[in-house]
Order: sequence, then C-alpha cells, then structure tokens
Amino acid sequence: MFSSPSNGGIIPPIARDLHKQHIERVVEEAVASANLGLGDVDAIATTVKPGMPLSLLVGMNHGKHLARTWGKPFIPIHHMEAHALTIRMVTQVEFPFLVLLISGGHCLLAVAQGVHQFLLLGQSLDDAPGEAFDKVTWSRPAETVCLTLWPRRIRFES
Repeated sequence: MFSSPSNGGIIPPIARDLHKQHIERVVEEAVASANLGLGDVDAIATTVKPGMPLSLLVGMNHGKHLARTWGKPFIPIHHMEAHALTIRMVTQVEFPFLVLLISGGHCLLAVAQGVHQFLLLGQSLDDAPGEAFDKVTWSRPAETVCLTLWPRRIRFES
C-alpha cells in the first residue's frame, strides 16, 4: 500500500520500495510504446527535485545507470517543471500558459513562458493542499461530521 490512513499519507520507504519494484518495467513499457529501443534515445532524463527524496533517488539512480550503460547524457529535470510541461506532450499548447500545480507536498501558481522559463506567481510556504488534506482526514473528522449532521442530504448513486 502506497499510503496509510493511520499515518495520514504516503509512507516514504514503502513508496521507494514500490518505485524500485516497478521502475524497470515502466521504463521498458515507455520505450516500447514509443517504438524505440534504449539505444535509440538521445538522452536519459529523470526528475531530481523537489519531491520525496527516497522515491526521486530511485529514479535518479536508475536514470544515471541507463545513461552510463548506453553512453547517453543524463539530464536532471525539475519535478514541478516536468508536471507543468507534460500537457505539451499530448496537446498543442503554446507559450505562455498559466500553470496551477497542486500536490501532496508542493503547490505553485506560475506562468510557463518557455521550457525552463517560469514566472512564479505564488507557492505554498507551509502546508501544501495535499498535506493539509492528509492532516484533516487522518482521524476522519470531516466524514464523521457529514454522516452525523447530514446523513441524508448528499446521495451518491452508482
């Protein structure tokens, strides 16, 4: 299990272990889905920060290993920039565009002006929304209040 309700979120050592278990298969599937072999790629890139250090280290170590093995340059990528630019892989989005990234540990609002060119408008200083959500839901107070005070007001139908 990647996260645990009893601790309020992702358990870093378990996340690291899951990354280790799946990284080779994920890389193989990604390269195969592009109809390439690892020898066909020009460089190896992995996210290196910010994020959960244990999980990022798995990706970085595997990326560096592949780069050494195949004689390719290794390119460190900023994790949040990678999320911001992923949309350009699946649809045509022209620069500049507004970026709102909300995750467990980081939150930012920026204008993507180009690759590696971001105008930061604001970012979380303390708890990101995901961290706040984990803290609030850890003991299930929101669910308890809703079920106690409004048991029939919200109907979820399948």
